[in-house]
Amino acid sequence: GLMSYQGKAISTREGNLIKLDDLLAEAVKRSFDIVKDRGGDEKLAEQIGFGAVKYSDLSHDPITDIDFSWDKALALEGNSGPYLQYAYARVCSLLEKAKTECGVELAPTQAFDVATPVEKQLALQLLQFGPTVLRAAENYKPSVLADYLFQTAQLYSSFYQRSPILKSEPAVRDARLALCALFGKVLSKGLSLLGIETPSRI
Repeated sequence: GLMSYQGKAISTREGNLIKLDDLLAEAVKRSFDIVKDRGGDEKLAEQIGFGAVKYSDLSHDPITDIDFSWDKALALEGNSGPYLQYAYARVCSLLEKAKTECGVELAPTQAFDVATPVEKQLALQLLQFGPTVLRAAENYKPSVLADYLFQTAQLYSSFYQRSPILKSEPAVRDARLALCALFGKVLSKGLSLLGIETPSRI
């Protein structure tokens, strides 16, 4: 496919080129403008900015045209790197809150039950991580993994909105926390495979 930047085609013949160093510097600058009011620093801005550029590129099927847009790349909602990074940070915050307020600290390999349809849907989706990584590798398409991660984050958001977690009775609470922890693990590993860092706070 063809690559364009903010609606203008990138062309060597016309001299319309964007240097990667300049693109990444602009990504960090724009990210810092977003995180500084939340107490974020240059390191966090770099993680988000670099992640936004990488995800914007890798989330597209290689045969499609790509129009890079800052609004889309840095959006905290929708199919973007920052959205997925923020989803991971929210999981970390939830697990930390469970530890400090409820005294719950999950074992690394803790088993858990799923009861509601939305829990089962998320659990089944998480089980597809391995096959999805293999399919992405076999077809040389990181976009397959990116699409999976976005769909999984959407399912997690639906589960989180419909399912009380910390206020549930202990057995249900612990099972749902374990499901959240597994989602965080899959999301972090998946983004890592795409070369994207997952800060625990945003």
